[in-house]
Amino acid sequence: MSFLSLPKLTRRTKSGRAKEVSGHAGSAAAITSPRAANASSIPRTYLMVTPHRPADVFPAGETWAAQTVVIDMHSPTVPLKSVRAFLKDRGPHATPQIWVRVHEARTMACESELDALSGLTDGFVLPDVMCEQDLQWVAERVPRAPLLPVLERSDALLRVMSIARHPSVARLGFSSLTASRDLSDGMLSLENAVSWAHRIIVGASAAAHLPGPVAGLHPGLRNNGQLVQEATLAVRTGFTGYCVTAAGHLPHIEALFTDHDAIRRSRTAPPA
Repeated sequence: MSFLSLPKLTRRTKSGRAKEVSGHAGSAAAITSPRAANASSIPRTYLMVTPHRPADVFPAGETWAAQTVVIDMHSPTVPLKSVRAFLKDRGPHATPQIWVRVHEARTMACESELDALSGLTDGFVLPDVMCEQDLQWVAERVPRAPLLPVLERSDALLRVMSIARHPSVARLGFSSLTASRDLSDGMLSLENAVSWAHRIIVGASAAAHLPGPVAGLHPGLRNNGQLVQEATLAVRTGFTGYCVTAAGHLPHIEALFTDHDAIRRSRTAPPA
C-alpha cells in the first residue's frame, strides 16, 4: 500500500465527472463538463492536504467529514511518483473525490504533473488562472479532466466569463488570501472589495450554468477567526463550497452551510 493511503472519509454526495466524447484531444469539442448539476450532488467541503510525510497528513484511524480531498503538489517534498502510485492503486470512481492542485498552467512543473496523473484523479485544481488560454493549455493535455480554475488576481475578474464558459470547467474557485493584494485601491475596505469579487464570480458561475463557486482554495494554515470570517462572507455572497487545510475546521464549515440553508429555507417558506 502506498504511503498516501487515506483513511475512510465520510462523504455524502458525489458530483458528476466529465464525459468522454469523440473529437480531437486538443479541441474544445473533445471536452464535456458537468453543468447545472443537482445542488444536492455538489461537494461543499474540501480538504487540501500536502503529503510531506504520511503521518503528518493521514493519521491512522482518523475520519474526516470532507466531501472532496485536494492533494497540493506545490511543495517540493511532494513525490509525484508516489502520488501517481496512490491514485492508480485507488482506482476510478472511488469515494471521496480526490482532486489534485497542480502548478500554474504553462509551466514545466504543471505539464509533468498533468502527464503523470492524467486519468487517475477526479479533476485538477488550477491556481492563478488568468485567462481562457490558460485553461485551453491544460485541456489540450488532459482533454477529459474536469478543471477547477482558481481566480487569484483582479485582472482575472475581467475575463471571468470566458473562463467560466470554457467547456472543461466544472466549477470556479477563488482565493481571497492572494487576491486581496490587488483588490482594493484604498477606496474600499478589504471586506467590501472581496465581497465585490465574490459577487462577480457567483454571477459568472450562474451565467455559465456552473455550480456555485468554491472559496478558500489556498494552502497554509488559517486560524479559526480568519477561517470563519472568510467562509461566512463567501457563503453570504453565494459561494456553495469552501476549502480548509486542517481537518479540525471541517465541522465549523459544515455548521456554517447548515445554518445558511436553514435561514434560506425560512425566508422562502410560504406563510402559515
